[in-house]
Amino acid sequence: FENKRVIIIFFIVYIFYPAMAASKKKSKSPKKSGKTNPSEPFPAPVKNTINDDTEEESIHDRTDAIMADAGGDSADDIPDIIDKDSDELDDNNSGQEKAVDRNKPKVSKKEKYEKESMENMIPFMDTFYQLSSEESPRDRSVAARDLIRHCFFSGNDSTEAINHKDAAYALTRLMNGLCTGRAASRQGFASCLSTFLRVVYSPAINRDSIKFGSALNEILQEDAYAQSLKEKTDSGSDDLDSAMIMRKKLLSTTEFLHSGEKDSKKNKFGKKMKGMEERDHAFGRLFGILAIVRSGILGLETFPSSVVEGYVQDIIDLYHYKKWMREPAAHAVIELVSSLESDATTTKLTNDIIIPNLLLSSSTDEDGTPIEVDSSDKTKWMQQLTAEQIAVALNLQRHSHQINTYKSPLHEPLLTEKSVCTLAAALAATSNVVHPRCHVVWNAIWTYLTEEVESLEKAETSLATAGETILPQSQMARRTLKRAENGLIIEKIIHHVVVSLLLGKGEESISPTHERRSLALRIIQTLIGSKDMNIVIPSSLIENILCPTVVEGVFLNVMCASGGLAKKKAKSTEAGNDGRGVEHYLKPLTSAALLRLSDHSSADDFVNRRMALAKALLTSDPRFDMLTKTQTVSSILMLERNVSEKLQGFEKQQVLELWDSYVTFLEEQIIKAKNLHSATSFIELMYKLAKKDLSAA
Repeated sequence: FENKRVIIIFFIVYIFYPAMAASKKKSKSPKKSGKTNPSEPFPAPVKNTINDDTEEESIHDRTDAIMADAGGDSADDIPDIIDKDSDELDDNNSGQEKAVDRNKPKVSKKEKYEKESMENMIPFMDTFYQLSSEESPRDRSVAARDLIRHCFFSGNDSTEAINHKDAAYALTRLMNGLCTGRAASRQGFASCLSTFLRVVYSPAINRDSIKFGSALNEILQEDAYAQSLKEKTDSGSDDLDSAMIMRKKLLSTTEFLHSGEKDSKKNKFGKKMKGMEERDHAFGRLFGILAIVRSGILGLETFPSSVVEGYVQDIIDLYHYKKWMREPAAHAVIELVSSLESDATTTKLTNDIIIPNLLLSSSTDEDGTPIEVDSSDKTKWMQQLTAEQIAVALNLQRHSHQINTYKSPLHEPLLTEKSVCTLAAALAATSNVVHPRCHVVWNAIWTYLTEEVESLEKAETSLATAGETILPQSQMARRTLKRAENGLIIEKIIHHVVVSLLLGKGEESISPTHERRSLALRIIQTLIGSKDMNIVIPSSLIENILCPTVVEGVFLNVMCASGGLAKKKAKSTEAGNDGRGVEHYLKPLTSAALLRLSDHSSADDFVNRRMALAKALLTSDPRFDMLTKTQTVSSILMLERNVSEKLQGFEKQQVLELWDSYVTFLEEQIIKAKNLHSATSFIELMYKLAKKDLSAA
């Protein structure tokens, strides 16, 4: 039986297998294979006679022979000579392309960007929708660029390039968009309107005109409102017409119900205007005026002064509209006055409009007319001032040479050492501003008390570790006190505003809320460790600012707090929660302020400034770092290991001088200690310094 199995297998393999292989070969392309196929279990039998081959096999054999004679093993193989020719052709072509590229002029990034922007230009009508995009400011900028390009730069010649009809339509749409609260419409439309007006008054557009603004006059000729207004009024100056018409067009577009008006204002659909619509129109007018201010056209010599006065009066009307509009309106007045280059124009605006209509009016009557205040009693007048009025007045008096040109009551400095107590209530009331932003009055105060000096030269020495500069090589413009007397004003602000009112340590018992503590922290941070204003006060003033009451109320009470009401709420609302992990509301902001204390030290007053900061913190509590769980004092005194190990040369000499002053301070505190516990705390600090000094030696 086994012999029969062997014979049957032999018969199948050697008799039927060649026929099966031939049938498979019919469906394949003709290929000559001189190698065995590893996928086949057995090698194909050798053909001894031609008669054993089928007709198809003979044809394939002849085809394979022809391919073999051509020099290739199979039809899929390409002769080597063809590959070499193709490589040479590719090399020649690449060489020619490189030569052509060398001969072509180099295209700058600006030209490349302009070419791409022209190819991907947004259609004119689509730009208005893109201006309100809230996804990215870049989308709004691209839409504004394409809109300006379509209206003014669609041709080669500047005069023929202006599309007056579309420009007039765009001006109307931009003003209407200011009153829309959808997405980022106000930001996008106001920014585009500012650029639109800057281009209209540019020399490139008004090349053939003697006075700037003739292009705007031509555009307004295509505007229906402008034409109807011209028919009602006659004016001799075309430039005055264009500027005044633009203002009246803005007022008409953003019209809303003023306080004291009895007749109900109707919207464009003839229905009664809702409160939200009225608010949108008020903000639209504010954004429109600010867009005109930021365009820079108000500072032009040819721009009518009467129109500038009209814009100032419009902002003052917004100030008297609602209480929540006071701060934005005051900021707009400050920005408008700052944009004027002529001192004479500023003085005229101040004496004729700002003083009587803004600074001498504390409220409005039933008809919306401001009530004037008698300025003969200066103390009574200052008590009625709001924080916004103080900000405007200080901004006008920031240049001492202009004070003598103003009328009463601005003919004398408003912020003095004696007047701080009177103004303290209005300044402390700014704590209701949304955290962490400060009221505009504080920026006006710091600008009034300080002046910007030339940028510092690079410090001769620096201590660097892990990519950080310990002794800063500051080239930033810093601000210093204008006069030595301003230091006394700052001390009075700390005493009357921060300590007495914000921290509740004065005669009037006022509990320090989160908002009041936050404002106190921002004031201290601006004077001691802020990089925004970059104010550098004298080292002798630091200890008076960081008095023990301020350090305890602003830093220690916040950093040592366990969460307060938030902890109690966590206990009551969540089952099984004991309130752990809930920190004080102001702790992140306070921690960030402590980190900036050591960085904000002047290189030219390295030892005195750092020693003054350390004294102020340690006088309040010698365990300041332990209680706050920070390394504030250690970093100020350069006691950190990664810093002190890399001290060399002049750097090491400065730090050793700092440590000598620190030892002297600790000795004085040990002698002055009232009890053994306080003396022990300072002895421990001296022991840590001795260990650090020995390890660094």
